[in-house]
Amino acid sequence: MAERTPQEVLANAAKSETLDPKLVFDLTRAHVRQGVKGLEPVITSVEADLKALYPNVTRRQIHDALSGYGKVSFPSKAEDLVAVRELKQLARLTSQLEDAQRKVAPLKTGPQRDKATQKVCKIVPSNHKRYSLPRMWMG
Repeated sequence: MAERTPQEVLANAAKSETLDPKLVFDLTRAHVRQGVKGLEPVITSVEADLKALYPNVTRRQIHDALSGYGKVSFPSKAEDLVAVRELKQLARLTSQLEDAQRKVAPLKTGPQRDKATQKVCKIVPSNHKRYSLPRMWMG
């Protein structure tokens, strides 16, 4: 797919009842490609774009739509998929155990994240103590 400008993204957007996270992502990506840097300048640009479709949109809604904050997903309860997930977990644990027994470092598994930037490292510890956030929030 060709790189689209924010205007092209908006031209293809359909207004819905709720703010579409994909629209927010696509607008964010378009602005980043155009050279907009930093969270607040990008959010400001996306907010200005979205006002035509969502006049009452808030910066918080844009933040949450972009980050997926508050969105949870649950595994399927279908019997066969539950069994397959268990088999996958058993297979992974068996391989990890075999590697440990051979004194081989375990392989990375699952989605890998970008290395934390200085901006991320700065905000996490300072807010951890200020708001008594759980340790897991620190990453």
